[in-house]
Amino acid sequence: MKLYEALRRINFKIGTLDDITGRAINNIVETRYIIDELNTQMFQYANKTKGVQDTYSTVANINEPIIKAPENALRSCSYLFAEVIVNGKIFPLDVRGTNNVLNNFMINPYNGITSWLMPFGQGKTQYLGLFPTNSTSANVTKLATNILSTDTTIEVNSTTGFIRNFGRVQIGTEKIMYQYCDNNKLYGCVRGIEGTQAQNFDENTDVTHCNLIIYYAKLPEKIIVYDNNFVSQETLNKDLEICEEHMEGIIKIVAYNLILKLDNTRAAQYKIDSEELFRQYETDIRKGYSNIRKGANVRPPYASQSGYPNYTNLQQ
Repeated sequence: MKLYEALRRINFKIGTLDDITGRAINNIVETRYIIDELNTQMFQYANKTKGVQDTYSTVANINEPIIKAPENALRSCSYLFAEVIVNGKIFPLDVRGTNNVLNNFMINPYNGITSWLMPFGQGKTQYLGLFPTNSTSANVTKLATNILSTDTTIEVNSTTGFIRNFGRVQIGTEKIMYQYCDNNKLYGCVRGIEGTQAQNFDENTDVTHCNLIIYYAKLPEKIIVYDNNFVSQETLNKDLEICEEHMEGIIKIVAYNLILKLDNTRAAQYKIDSEELFRQYETDIRKGYSNIRKGANVRPPYASQSGYPNYTNLQQ
């Protein structure tokens, strides 16, 4: 759902007949107050249900055990899964608190394959500690040709150490997701992910393999409105990050809270318990993920499905 659709539905619910038909001189509630309440309820939804999720990729290098966490990650139960990639292989990470991690890693420096991820705060800034410190840095190559911001196949000098499928790279400030790669090309690239912008790049520009990938729950992007009730057209056309079926309930909550200040009788038809509704949404989200897991193939892959040649000695 786009923002302008959500505002239109909220205005319809809170408006009188004169407001809806355009005969009213002034809006019943100013746009800035509607958006303030909408921001509040979307943040509450994200915090309680963990229903707004994203992926964050970065690099884990030798002797760099501290990285900055995603800025919009929730402070509670944010990290759903994390992985480090070493020489083209995925190693899942345990996400643990400081009391678990620091009691197990009392000797520093201690290098190896990173296996534990420790979220911690420094004032308003959140960081992630990697334990043990990764013994290998992210693989870096260079562009073999110039590329445009619209190119979806990217030629590089080498993909040694890159994960073959479902990987991510960074060129300049742009993050890119690729479907698969061979020895010197990245195919099916999705440009400008994670809030970055797709750009043109020249030959020999560095291409860094993102070897640390974190799947996390976050706050939705805050909607900006100015004191004069101005909302830019670009903002109005943005897709809201919450799924449409849950936005319907949030719109009712916003309408109820706004009308309640004006007319108790009119507000009654939209009365809704936001705590109960968000609990139901949380259950829906958990149940949906649970069903997906139950329907998946949960056994380990056979040797013939794992990418290894037949008769490979997997003990080595």
